[in-house]
Amino acid sequence: MVGFLHRLATGQLLSASSTAHLLEVMNRTTTFPDRLRAGVPSGWTIGHKTGTSQTRNGINGVTNDVGILTAPDGTHVAVAAFVAESRAGKDERAATIAAAARAITAAYK
Repeated sequence: MVGFLHRLATGQLLSASSTAHLLEVMNRTTTFPDRLRAGVPSGWTIGHKTGTSQTRNGINGVTNDVGILTAPDGTHVAVAAFVAESRAGKDERAATIAAAARAITAAYK
């Protein structure tokens, strides 16, 4: 997934106009703002897509968020966070994904 997002961000998958359109759609995504978006500090932007499967017998199949973080200097960082087969509640799963975005942006040089 990260490889796919990198190729998307660098224009290797689609025409320039289609790439711009898809990235803009991802930038406007407002679903689950408590996941990656919650971990992105001021000055950074994110285009992302979330996903969540059903919970059965107390186990959530997968909670995810994938996206392209853009640093203040314009550099793109692809990220894919998948929390699979978890007994944690939805808030804890979201916090884990947000923590990934915080770790990535904090480590960025």
